[in-house]
Amino acid sequence: MRNSLRPATRLLSRANAAILIGWIGSISLAVPAALGGEAETIVKTLDENYYFPQAQGLQHLQATVSIEQRDMTAQEPRYLNLAPARMSWKRHIRALQFIPLEGDKTDEDFMQSQQLLNNYKEMFLPSPLQTVLENYEGTLRKKSQHAANLLFQAKSPGAPIRAYDLLADTRQARIHKMRIEQRRNPMEVTVQFRYIEREGKWLVEETQAEFEINRESYTEWTRYSYTQVDGFWLADGILQELSRAGKPVQSYRFTLKDFKINSIH
Repeated sequence: MRNSLRPATRLLSRANAAILIGWIGSISLAVPAALGGEAETIVKTLDENYYFPQAQGLQHLQATVSIEQRDMTAQEPRYLNLAPARMSWKRHIRALQFIPLEGDKTDEDFMQSQQLLNNYKEMFLPSPLQTVLENYEGTLRKKSQHAANLLFQAKSPGAPIRAYDLLADTRQARIHKMRIEQRRNPMEVTVQFRYIEREGKWLVEETQAEFEINRESYTEWTRYSYTQVDGFWLADGILQELSRAGKPVQSYRFTLKDFKINSIH
């Protein structure tokens, strides 16, 4: 079975978003451009309060990724094993790579797994918000005592993601809800997050994304578990479930193990 729907939250999977989409949508006038720099300042503060292994000294990372896909034709929950892969990340490359365990890149099963895993890179090892938003122009749309609404619009007219609309809790320094505007379906995705705290910083524990395709409503849940390896908190389990009109249509489970930290071999 091939992956039919890409994860809606893959590009900003660890950043949380705004509360009250209706409140966001009701704001029609942006704060003057002179405050644009303040949006970037708020994002920098958010990054400082999220847990990123890269910011804690991670230089190299390797792990084995096992993939299970739910058999949606079975009446009882049953998962099928897909080809596993070895995940590799190096700080100077700044990109996750996936290679087959047996070293055969032409294997059709692995190619299917690789295509799927490439959609989930941000879930395995998230990038700081400043990196994700570096090609976006930020504007502070509204600010209250404990909240700020930020709009980041793509600098390039052809960018696949047109804008990120965020509502940040400036007291707890995290995003509650996020609205993503895309150039293709789903055109608009709303994401809410739940966190856990590790070493005084936020890690995403669960996300819920909602969107529509062809007038049908979808909800995507993603749940994370973490383990501490050589002092670094890393995702070791990810469960994602996609439902259409309340009925499950797709589900994946990813398990990460055999971690190798800061070793080039």
